[in-house]
Amino acid sequence: MTIEAPDSRIKGAITALLDQLDITRIVVVDDDLDESGDQSSLLQVKSHFAAMRPQLSRLAETYGVDDLVEDLRNASEFGEEIRDDIDLLWGRLSDEEKLILAALIPDSGHESDNLAALDAIRPFLPARISYEPMSVSRWKATCEDLFQEGHPHTLVFFDRQLSEALGGRRGGDLLVQQLHSKDRVGVYCGLLTQDASDLAEETRISEELRSLVDAAVPAIGKYRIRTPEAFVQGLQFFLHITELARVKKHTEKALVAAFESTKSFLDGIGYYVILASAASAHDEGVFEGDGLLRLARSHFRRGTERLLAADPPARELQLLRKATGAAISEVLPSSPDARLLEWGDRFDSGEDLRNSKSPTEVGDIYELTGRDGTKTHVILLAQACDLVVRKAGERANAPAVFTLAQLEEIDSPAETESGRLLPVGRLVHDSDASVAANLAKRVYLPPQVLDACVISDDGLSRFPLSMSHPGALTAGWVKRPAKLQNWAKGRVAEARKLIDLLPSAKEFPERDQVAQRLYEAAFGPSFVEGSISLTVDRAGAVVVGVRRVSRLVESHAKALLVQFSQYQSRPDVPARIMRHGKRGLLHE
Repeated sequence: MTIEAPDSRIKGAITALLDQLDITRIVVVDDDLDESGDQSSLLQVKSHFAAMRPQLSRLAETYGVDDLVEDLRNASEFGEEIRDDIDLLWGRLSDEEKLILAALIPDSGHESDNLAALDAIRPFLPARISYEPMSVSRWKATCEDLFQEGHPHTLVFFDRQLSEALGGRRGGDLLVQQLHSKDRVGVYCGLLTQDASDLAEETRISEELRSLVDAAVPAIGKYRIRTPEAFVQGLQFFLHITELARVKKHTEKALVAAFESTKSFLDGIGYYVILASAASAHDEGVFEGDGLLRLARSHFRRGTERLLAADPPARELQLLRKATGAAISEVLPSSPDARLLEWGDRFDSGEDLRNSKSPTEVGDIYELTGRDGTKTHVILLAQACDLVVRKAGERANAPAVFTLAQLEEIDSPAETESGRLLPVGRLVHDSDASVAANLAKRVYLPPQVLDACVISDDGLSRFPLSMSHPGALTAGWVKRPAKLQNWAKGRVAEARKLIDLLPSAKEFPERDQVAQRLYEAAFGPSFVEGSISLTVDRAGAVVVGVRRVSRLVESHAKALLVQFSQYQSRPDVPARIMRHGKRGLLHE
């Protein structure tokens, strides 16, 4: 096993995390340490069972002692009665017989790897931390003395497979259960196991432990010992999960109670209020259900906030706040699950927008395909009053174009100090590239081109529209498709009047290219320059290189719009001058 040495940055992160929780001792309980100290006893036991060696050898070769019970229990050809008999038979084996089975497994070398890994933990830790690897037998003999009153806060890792110590395949689970039952203050425990080879396995094993311990118990794989970064991530996960899970449980109870209260609230709304809500939504150009949702949302929010503040888990919150007091996450690689959750908290996917037929909204992000196939991304920045479609299928302000800011990749937050670049986040959840809206680079597109993306099943702007189902369209948007069709037909007809004046292709070889430019000019100046493709066939069908791919969620989008308004009024003022804080000039 090759193990990287930690640098000062990683050791600093580990020290900061342990300091926050006052942990001064780490104990690792592993059965490999039992085996390494009991060779003479093992040889003595084996001599008494020499006659059983052939039978036991075949049994071990067939199943392997670690998998013997588990594999037989899970075998599809065995019924429940047979499985129960196997469990009973295993229970009748003496400790000596179990030791012989363990000894007959061919040496895979993993024991020496594990022992080397346990030794490799020591350089990861600051000098003040007492590090104590110990055998299962020593743990059982001394664990009560380890946690006497006045002893330091301790972090305990148990190996899961304790076959060498006669604990069985999941012996570590029982040790975790026993330690949890003591409910000791300042003691954190979980598994450090070879069974988990990745984050998914760690999560699965942690869930299995819930059946034994009524709390979240972290299980981290020994693979994390190989690199300092993975070890820091595992350590942070280990220390956070128990307390965070209790806070999460409190949050879930508050959400459920608030939801039930909201259901009762909606049940109590009279028919007149429902009718008034529907009429209001119709006039405002929103989905009729949104009127009731608005009433329910306010009730649910107030109820959740009240219940969260009532009898919060104070001890868990205090420990969690201590554990997150240091900025450790900066050195941690983000897991795929974390990236997806982070992305989902900031963006709505194009698929969700298409399925809900969500109307054009501030924060919509579009992929533009140029005439040469080049792709760029832009974000819509517009006021809500300009965007809403009223019941007649038109916008009250009827803007000729909407403004979209170009999105650019940025290498670091420092690049946004110019005031023209406003960070948006990762445009794709599994990418490391962050993007920012460049307020100085803008694209202007007709509202109809963007609205066609709403109706389209694949999010691409095209005419005729390709809607197979209406979705939850508002009263205004139900009439919108016909308006969009008529607009596109008018643009095509306008261009064809000019195209018909051109000489024939025989007399004018460039006729098709000129005709294409006339079509583009009819739809808007952004198409003429070629940054957005546009094609019109002989039947008048139009395909525009504009596809809605996601949306910045409402809170972020509105904040971006406010900053855009500020930039419009004072474009040369750096963004940092408007900030409060140590680096903002207003603070100085």
